Amino acid sequence: MKVFLLAFLILAAWPVRAEPLPRIRVSAGHFETADGKRFVPQGVNWVIVSPGDIRTSQNISFSPDYYGPHREEIHQTLRGIAAAGFNFVRIRLDAKTFDSKAYLDDVIDFVGYAAEQGLYTEPTGQWLPPAYYQGVSSKGYKAGTSGVNQMLLSSELTQAYGRYIADFLKGMREHGLLTAIFCVDLWNELAFDAGELPFSQEDGHFTAEWGVSYDLADSFSRQALADEAARRWVDGVIAEARFVAPKTLFTSSVFTPAEVDRAGYGGVRLRDAKWSDPRQPFRLTAIERSSVDLLQVHPYPHALPVSIEPGLESAEFDSLSRHKPVLLGETGASKAEFPTPEAAAEAVSETIRQACLRGFAGWAYWTWNTDEQRDLWNLAEQDGLLARKLSPRRIDWCGVN
Repeated sequence: MKVFLLAFLILAAWPVRAEPLPRIRVSAGHFETADGKRFVPQGVNWVIVSPGDIRTSQNISFSPDYYGPHREEIHQTLRGIAAAGFNFVRIRLDAKTFDSKAYLDDVIDFVGYAAEQGLYTEPTGQWLPPAYYQGVSSKGYKAGTSGVNQMLLSSELTQAYGRYIADFLKGMREHGLLTAIFCVDLWNELAFDAGELPFSQEDGHFTAEWGVSYDLADSFSRQALADEAARRWVDGVIAEARFVAPKTLFTSSVFTPAEVDRAGYGGVRLRDAKWSDPRQPFRLTAIERSSVDLLQVHPYPHALPVSIEPGLESAEFDSLSRHKPVLLGETGASKAEFPTPEAAAEAVSETIRQACLRGFAGWAYWTWNTDEQRDLWNLAEQDGLLARKLSPRRIDWCGVN
């Protein structure tokens, strides 16, 4: 497999001027800095996508063709996010171009400049860079699996994904930026696919790598397979990453089953989703039993009056032990559901208010300025109207402002 660290060990093309921020840690179910100060994450998601619909648009945030020509504009954006009172930025890594030195330099530049503005960064993974597949033997592709389920049910592919996250964090460490990382989201909204093997089978048995046979005709057995696979995948990836960054916080974000019209976790069956969406998210209680440091859930409002309870109920939120903080890592507003920015601000304000009452530790808006997603309100459009209405300087999150 390629040695990706060469890109990091060579001096980055962009200067990194920031001093590392104080490390964030978990303490008694909340966050604090290494010097003992309470940290309440209030942030934004930042992503730039190419033109197209949800199936064809690509994440170009750190593509050299985009980032270099727009570097000063991106720096200005980070200054604007900090000026609005936010304290972290959630970004999306692109697996397809991870082995490009220029791409990695751009991520380093972003994290470093964000830290200079007092902004932590939450890098979020998604899919495995192509070259990392080269280190996986033919036996590493579990028979009877396909699609994303193959990744989740193979220990070798899990380890390969962990090496990818570890290599990214080595780069952050080499440039003195590990403490500027608030947390790492292993894979954005990772979910099993009911349309892929083994869950596309409705009968027979599937024997997992850990030696247990699961009855695919039985919903409880299917769900037990999903829960154990989720826990093992998360633990396997984090075990690799922690060799490099033992003090970095890790999470694995999920949407609620209700977001794809599922009542809950029903054994990853396609028929359980009224919209025929094949995805069933990782079970929140299974993630809590893993080695993550915090949980991350993405509830969105869909109508006024807002209630986040149906989504949380579908995610079995009340079954959590609540020993780990819960972050509302994404929320936002659809223009079809909330046709004015005033309605959008009301819906999101109520969403995060209810999240606070349910014990969430912080929140982040989707997105700051993704103009290409015309169906969603972003904070910067209409001359920053929503950025002002939802600024942490104006929103009283859990009484900390």
